[in-house]
Amino acid sequence: MQLTNTNYCIDAADILKYERACYLSEKAQNSGAVSMSKLYEFLQQFYLDAEHKPYVEASEESDYAKVRREICSNWDQKGPCPDIFMCKGAIYDMAESCEIKLNEYNELAFQRLFILKLRQYSEGLIHVERFLKYHLRANFKNNTASYQKFLEAGLDQYPEVIIDDRIRKACERWIIEKLNEKIAKSQKRKPVQKKVIKNDKQLGQKITSGIVNPDLNNEESNNSEQIVPQKGEFAGITEAENPSHLFIQIPLAGTEEILPVGYRPIVSIR
Repeated sequence: MQLTNTNYCIDAADILKYERACYLSEKAQNSGAVSMSKLYEFLQQFYLDAEHKPYVEASEESDYAKVRREICSNWDQKGPCPDIFMCKGAIYDMAESCEIKLNEYNELAFQRLFILKLRQYSEGLIHVERFLKYHLRANFKNNTASYQKFLEAGLDQYPEVIIDDRIRKACERWIIEKLNEKIAKSQKRKPVQKKVIKNDKQLGQKITSGIVNPDLNNEESNNSEQIVPQKGEFAGITEAENPSHLFIQIPLAGTEEILPVGYRPIVSIR
């Protein structure tokens, strides 16, 4: 059968139309067609679960409604199914579009319809990759690992639907390519190395940017004087409370005060 619908959404009406055409074609009869009675039953439940609006309400008693109900009642379950079905007196039209998205209904229904839609691309393999890319974004939020498990489970669950090995191989190639892309991207990311300041002396030297007396950074130097504030804001603070190595050896301009590392005096402009 020639592929005519390249819409990558999963629509129950589109699937029914395609499968009915396959059922009637000589090619499908020789290669094995999907059971129309089982598909028809499955799609009926799908339309009901989707709360699809009936085109003939159960309360309608017109001649048109009576004819539609008679058609549904007389279907022998063997030939191609009609586009309509009846439930509790209401008539539903399965030629009307009814799309499904993952998590909107149950996952099993989505999986079955997904595989049925994938089956259509046996006559257009170029669409397999595009179809898979579309649903990776639309229904799996680019989660490649989750998508891989879903796709593999679906192909295993419905081997009678995907009878074309070319589709299976195209799916496998696409999955491998996506996983390799993910690995390549992760390998390109280089860890950011952070420089760790080990002690307060290194911290003081970094902040003062070279204005600190080098002798302060020499642990073996005996010439550096111990700096303790004598007046001002820091008067009365003991060396135990403020170790000498936290103080810069350059006094604040105009004063004799020694300022600790990181201290910023407030300068008022008068």
